[in-house]
Amino acid sequence: MVSDLCSHCERNFRHNGQRYCRDCRRDYNARYRAQNRARCAAAQPTPSTTASDMSDSEPTLPLADTGSTSQDALYVLRYEFDPCGTMGLKIGRAACVDARVRQLEASHNFRLIVLATFPGLGRLEPRVHSLLSKSRANEGRGREWFRAPLDNVLHTIALAMRE
Repeated sequence: MVSDLCSHCERNFRHNGQRYCRDCRRDYNARYRAQNRARCAAAQPTPSTTASDMSDSEPTLPLADTGSTSQDALYVLRYEFDPCGTMGLKIGRAACVDARVRQLEASHNFRLIVLATFPGLGRLEPRVHSLLSKSRANEGRGREWFRAPLDNVLHTIALAMRE
């Protein structure tokens, strides 16, 4: 370890290649998360937004902190190259769906299309997963992918909302 001065507050600290002390990194990360939450709130789709509108846009959102909250949205995704969803539909939850899509795309070699979002209903995700468990796609390690038609998935979400 080497002692050096923090590039922000100029306090002396021990580091392993870091430019900022722990306090400055913590403050920076808190500001970054707050700005990201504000961007995500502004980017939430309006009722008139369609899946095709969302797929054509190129939001410039950074990757999001996807920690679960009571305000999470439930979402349904598919791969862009799979218009019928035969490769499977992803059902998940996130505080900011657009940022979650970008995060998933960063680890895949394909673009994802948002088919549906249900703001504030992320808490239903475990129930929807259990109702669709017989349709779970077993080819990969992901447990949120299902081989079911979109209308069945939407019907299942509607059933979970009634419970």
